[in-house]
Amino acid sequence: MPPTLAQLRAEPWWDREISPPTLVALGNSLRAHFGVSPVAVGIKGDIGHLFGGHRSPEWIRRSRYSSSGSGDGSLIQSNGGTASSSNRDLRALDMTPGAWGTPDNRRKMISMTTSLDGAVKSGRCPQVRRFWGTRDGRTVYGWDAFYRRNSSSDSSHLDHLHVEMYPDRVNWDHSAVFAAITGGDADMDATQAQQLNNIHDWLFDYCRGLVAADPGTPHITTYVPNQILTTLRDRPPVPLNDAQLNALANQIAGQLAPQLEAAAERAVRKVLGSLDGATPPNA
Repeated sequence: MPPTLAQLRAEPWWDREISPPTLVALGNSLRAHFGVSPVAVGIKGDIGHLFGGHRSPEWIRRSRYSSSGSGDGSLIQSNGGTASSSNRDLRALDMTPGAWGTPDNRRKMISMTTSLDGAVKSGRCPQVRRFWGTRDGRTVYGWDAFYRRNSSSDSSHLDHLHVEMYPDRVNWDHSAVFAAITGGDADMDATQAQQLNNIHDWLFDYCRGLVAADPGTPHITTYVPNQILTTLRDRPPVPLNDAQLNALANQIAGQLAPQLEAAAERAVRKVLGSLDGATPPNA
């Protein structure tokens, strides 16, 4: 049976949770931009939130009611470490841009999610750990920046955007996140962000194919990122500056890292075999 508010408040951790000023400022800016009431933005979770970014690391690691404890994925920091049990910061913000369930709200959700997706993947919002929303108004879509993979959540995220920061970056200035969510970045609008997401997915598959087709490519760990950059410059899907190009190339290369390492090992073994005769040159 889920705990009551009285039970949760009987522990010291519940009322000690902190809404970081920079996260509050982001919420206030989003409210002003979309012209919505205070209930449209949420940082501290209600009694149904017993894990994740709407609870502080202190509460997650110390409360008897925590459903995940020290294994809660929201505790992961940008360097791979784990947030300490003395950290009282909440790290997630929920935003509903319009009237719940209406076509107008879904249109805004699509724009917000698509724009944020492009910004996070291109490295312009490095404080964002993960988010959930929708890119088509029908399916929940999310991205986990730490694991560099898609993720999903319940259907409520068709109507509200969940943005979660790394514990060690939640106190950063979030003006870049605001610009990404609202499409206010002068360098990229929602349509361009969708194009960038498409090219990200295509390039990942493209470069995975390169590795599979030619595992013996010399210096393959630099070859693939260079191929990404060359492809982007030759056929740019969106106007990206050099920093954005490099961020995207490095991110995709990071996703390919396990395959790159295996391919590099095969290439080295192939060369060594051709020198000592242990392995046929064309093996």
